[in-house]
Amino acid sequence: MKLENKVAIVTGAGSGIGRASALALAKEGADVVIAEIKATTGRAAAKEVEAVGRRGLFVKTDVSDEKSVRQMVKETVKAFGVIDILVNNAGIILQKKMVETTLREWERILRNNLTSCFLCTREVAKVMIEKGTDGRIINISSIHAR
Repeated sequence: MKLENKVAIVTGAGSGIGRASALALAKEGADVVIAEIKATTGRAAAKEVEAVGRRGLFVKTDVSDEKSVRQMVKETVKAFGVIDILVNNAGIILQKKMVETTLREWERILRNNLTSCFLCTREVAKVMIEKGTDGRIINISSIHAR
């Protein structure tokens, strides 16, 4: 297993690409933190990680909220002691024409899809530097980013 004894956080891991990424990391030997705002899908994803023989931890996280991100990192370090991998995957899309989008909706998209990467990377990087890990940070985008 390529990732034996590694700890990964995957944001937006309750469904879609995030969930698939979390399971792929687990199958390669990583313990995985499911950072997800939806409790039902987050818990289910953590159980899937455990079903492949790795430790899975669901942490309810709003990646657009600085306090929530700090809590996610704190709970990860408490449970595992280290963070080796961060996958910034969480994002939202608005099914609406740009010319009909309000400023408030636009700002929500930016906080969830862009600011969240900054917040998560900043907080995880602090731990990686402090622990001296040879960490990896992966940012995922969708075709909708175009």
